[in-house]
This record gives sequence, structure tokens and C-alpha cells, in this order.
Amino acid sequence: MREFTVMFRSVKEIGEFVSIANRQSFSVQLLYGSTVLDASSILSRPLTGRVCGGEQSEDFCRAIQPYLVEPANAG
Repeated sequence: MREFTVMFRSVKEIGEFVSIANRQSFSVQLLYGSTVLDASSILSRPLTGRVCGGEQSEDFCRAIQPYLVEPANAG
């Protein structure tokens, strides 16, 4: 399992991220404690993500580079 931190600055970025995540054959999760977030609260707030794809997740981590808060942690 890999963890990463992302931050979205627009609804467009959220849509692009979701599009990338939906193309994966493994689970992609975004976490913010136990709080359920609406779209407006996702903006400008760091979120922790997890992927359970092993080596397959490397391509995903490269694709989400623009959204990473700390790109060096992507893999």
C-alpha cells in the first residue's frame, strides 16, 4: 500500500484526478479523518490518499504528480 497527499485547487482538478483514479485496476482512496466531505470542502485542503496496487500504482503516482503536495513521496 502507498500513501500520498494531494490538494485540489479547483473543481476541474478534482474531475481530472477522479478520471485518472477511475482508470486504475486497483482501489484509490482519499481520506480526511472520518469526515464526509462535500466538493467545496475538498478544495484547498490536503487529503491523504492510498492505493493498493503494488507496482501497478507507479504509473498512477506519476499521473497524479500535479496534485501531490509532496511529489517526492509519490513513489
